[in-house]
Amino acid sequence: MAAVMMPMVGKAIQRGVPPKYLITSGFLIFAIFCFWMSSASPEAGEIFFFVPLLLRGIGSAMLSVPLTNQAVSGLSPKEMPQGIAINNMLRQLGGSFGIAFMNTYVARQYMEHRTQLLPYVGPDSPVATERLQQLTNGMIAKGMPLDQAKHAGLSMLDALVTKQAYVLTYLDAFRIVGIFFVCVLPLMLLVKKRNLSADAMKEAAEHAH
Repeated sequence: MAAVMMPMVGKAIQRGVPPKYLITSGFLIFAIFCFWMSSASPEAGEIFFFVPLLLRGIGSAMLSVPLTNQAVSGLSPKEMPQGIAINNMLRQLGGSFGIAFMNTYVARQYMEHRTQLLPYVGPDSPVATERLQQLTNGMIAKGMPLDQAKHAGLSMLDALVTKQAYVLTYLDAFRIVGIFFVCVLPLMLLVKKRNLSADAMKEAAEHAH
């Protein structure tokens, strides 16, 4: 989807569409993608992810080309390769910082959600006790000794808690990224209309991808 949209976005800019309109649309589409993903559940399948991933491709195309356009517009042809290289370097550096931040956030948020969920699977929880008994009986029915069956049941129950804790963590992560995209929207008021020539636009689009 991004590969299909990028030439269309480039032509739109050449026809005079203000880049800030495209960039704003890209941020909004990414925000919709993130908030959509933040509503997933452990049972979500391919159908749930299909449309959001298409939106992500569209949003990526509507951001990469106009942002590169704005970053290098005003440079001379001789300065263009260096300007595009610096722009790409800063984009990669920013992405690395973002990934490092989210990895740290996910690790900490996972432990918090796991701590919140553990009381619901303790010995005082009748639902957890019943579920553990069902798992244990299922293992015994398959020929497993009682002690091993109990241990296997506890392991399966722990895996359910781990899965749910990670799901909640990634939902929080998508929600934070969506809020970030909404918060940067006011910055679009500072974007000026500065279009490149057709040749420069083609070169910038090639380097942007």
